[in-house]
Amino acid sequence: MQPVHPDNHVFTVAGRVAGLGDQKGAYVIATSPEELVARFRDWDFEVTSIASLADVRQSVEILDAIASCSAEVGAEEYLDLFPVEPGQRRQSSNVFTFVGKYVGGGRVSEATAMAGFGTAADASALSGYLRSAGFDVLSVMSHSEALDLQAEMRLVACDALADEAHLVNLKEL
Repeated sequence: MQPVHPDNHVFTVAGRVAGLGDQKGAYVIATSPEELVARFRDWDFEVTSIASLADVRQSVEILDAIASCSAEVGAEEYLDLFPVEPGQRRQSSNVFTFVGKYVGGGRVSEATAMAGFGTAADASALSGYLRSAGFDVLSVMSHSEALDLQAEMRLVACDALADEAHLVNLKEL
């Protein structure tokens, strides 16, 4: 399948309708993240996270490098709570990307979201460690989940997503 939409026009977005606490998610086709956020704001939808297919693809490449213990990603570039022997490949369920904010301590503005990568026995172990270090974990995604997300977003890029109930095409509105 050939893509109809470029990687930087296909987004995964999460947020909530103003005044309601339930988090909702969707795939969105838009010319820019700014257009997406502005249009959703007009609909009283607060965007809490957004990533393009290009962003997801880059994260998957980094997760692949961490899983394979590639020299492309140095040990200082990710949190390693689940070390393996040299030459061994990590399971995709043990490699993660995460997003959150430091809580207090004056290190970084509490409004500044930060992303990173790590290895752990599972998502709970990684989240627990990060929380103990004063990091408010907003999301954790495993390598296998990121691969699934990338595959679904590729379907969106090719106009081949089977379930269009969670798709908004701002280019058609």
